[in-house]
Amino acid sequence: MKQAIMEVIEGALSTEGSRLVMVGNPTQLAGTFYNAFHRDRELYKPFTFSSESSPRVARAYVERMEKKYGRDSDVFRVRVLGEFPLGGSDNYIQLSAVEAAVGREITYNPAELWTIGVDPARFGDDESVICPKCGLHVEPLRAFSGLDGPRLAGEVVLVLKEIRKRGYRGKVVVRVDVTGVGASCYDQLALNTEALNIELIGVNFGGEGDADFDNAAAALWGAMKDAMPAISLPD
Repeated sequence: MKQAIMEVIEGALSTEGSRLVMVGNPTQLAGTFYNAFHRDRELYKPFTFSSESSPRVARAYVERMEKKYGRDSDVFRVRVLGEFPLGGSDNYIQLSAVEAAVGREITYNPAELWTIGVDPARFGDDESVICPKCGLHVEPLRAFSGLDGPRLAGEVVLVLKEIRKRGYRGKVVVRVDVTGVGASCYDQLALNTEALNIELIGVNFGGEGDADFDNAAAALWGAMKDAMPAISLPD
């Protein structure tokens, strides 16, 4: 919550017997909610509730989060233990920066350049993901299980049609992870680049980096970190 809003709320505490109740997820390492558990702790009565001891939370959820992120991760601390993130030096992109980007209201023009990122997984436990983006506005991800390359390419075409319906008539940039199983999806889209009016780019995460990064994957993470203060991410 913005500090200006909190100042207005605190102004209402002038009434005798008034109380302030704050409930939230401990995602930020600054602000009134954070200070209530730290610097201003003596002014409040803080409570922390862990999912591990809650009868409302399925044990399977806790086990999944532990397996996926690890008990020492900030995600597990916030989403399971109800603790504030450590925000340690080993976190390349801080959880607080990601949380701030989720749902951020920004101005963008859907008639301007669109790009689509495609991460093929084919079969197995992983999901294939399609990520449309216009400027710094990222659309909700499309995730699919058990799709081969041609069928995933078909889903990309459906996303392209959605973009066209929103008024964009220019060339859409489509970036496909061609490392491993992604080649067949790329090849299928390559057969129709002119008809689809797309610029098709194969992304090799093991490719060369630049003066700042050892490889392409690291360079992409660097670009993501630089964009985080301004980008708008889906929930």
